[in-house]
Amino acid sequence: MKPDEKCGNCKYFVRASKDKNTGECHRHAPRPNPRPKMQIEGKDLWADTQWPKVAANTWCGDFEQK
Repeated sequence: MKPDEKCGNCKYFVRASKDKNTGECHRHAPRPNPRPKMQIEGKDLWADTQWPKVAANTWCGDFEQK
């Protein structure tokens, strides 16, 4: 890994609007986010989906330069 191959420099990183040091990884589709059971309109819901939250200074093996 090269020193500049961090999430903040990756084409899949979408910076959080309020915090410049965090964001979301859009490399893959959103992932299930387990939650306690909820009911909406009489239907049981167990999960929703979210993009993975990452710090700008972390890295992974899927890095691609912007």
